[in-house]
Amino acid sequence: MNRHLPSSSYVRPLLCIDEMSVSFDTSLGRVKAAQNICLELHERETLALVGETGCGKSVIASAIMQLLPSNASVKGRAIFSGIDF
Repeated sequence: MNRHLPSSSYVRPLLCIDEMSVSFDTSLGRVKAAQNICLELHERETLALVGETGCGKSVIASAIMQLLPSNASVKGRAIFSGIDF
């Protein structure tokens, strides 16, 4: 993430995910599905989430779109087009 003060040429990202973590409460306890994910996507960019099976790609995508089941817990920030949700 850009943790420095923006320069005059800084362009705000279309999507900013900052320290997002997702876990699920199950009958066997809490399952950590993804931890401390940070990413930025700017207008006209393409982003690919790549990783091994079960590493949390779909969980992060679902969290960004707010499509997780009720037993999910999401921490961190997601900012889309300047709106923090």
